[in-house]
Amino acid sequence: MFKINFILTCEKAELIPDSRKSNFYGIFDTIYASSFPAIHKSMTIVVNFEKEPGEHQEFFLLKKGNVEIFTGPIVNFKGQRPRHQFVHRIENVPLPWAGKYEIEVYVNNKLIGSYYFFAELTK
Repeated sequence: MFKINFILTCEKAELIPDSRKSNFYGIFDTIYASSFPAIHKSMTIVVNFEKEPGEHQEFFLLKKGNVEIFTGPIVNFKGQRPRHQFVHRIENVPLPWAGKYEIEVYVNNKLIGSYYFFAELTK
């Protein structure tokens, strides 16, 4: 069984050495652009979830409606701890249209959760 604790988008995330703590900077749910299509310079996707012990694969999809915009790398991981966290930094994020974008998170090729953000014209 897999259960999402949280998914967020931010400008930067960092792990504090020797403490198992994380800092998230610039958490957002809207990206502004002067026109579309647009390229967002960079963003970080943080996924925290409960997992079963053993070996697993994780990846994410960025979608606009039924259109896949970006596929994150497949990450293999294992461990005995029940909680796991991924930090995905992506550069030059394509935003072809204004509107709602969805991030879908998959473990072992099964959708375990999703999150969304908006892309809007600068006011």
